[in-house]
Amino acid sequence: MKKTLIVLALAAAAAATYLYVEPQWGRSVLRQVRTALPNEQQTTLYKWQDADGRWQVTSERPAAGVRYEVLRYDHDTNVLPSLGETSKSR
Repeated sequence: MKKTLIVLALAAAAAATYLYVEPQWGRSVLRQVRTALPNEQQTTLYKWQDADGRWQVTSERPAAGVRYEVLRYDHDTNVLPSLGETSKSR
């Protein structure tokens, strides 16, 4: 177990050193990984109000003639909740 951790640490150090010297290599690897992943890098949702005035958010467009807003969310974006009133320092 200890030997495995040492080998992993050395491999990580070697990779970090190589990335520092050859940053283009890192970009190339990332580009290859991104192309291997599914193309759905973004989620598209539709926000609209129903006949009762309630807001609906769905992954499919509403019926023809209904006004809607398109919401797009990137999968590589971090979203953090805002601090509520109870979390703020006084």
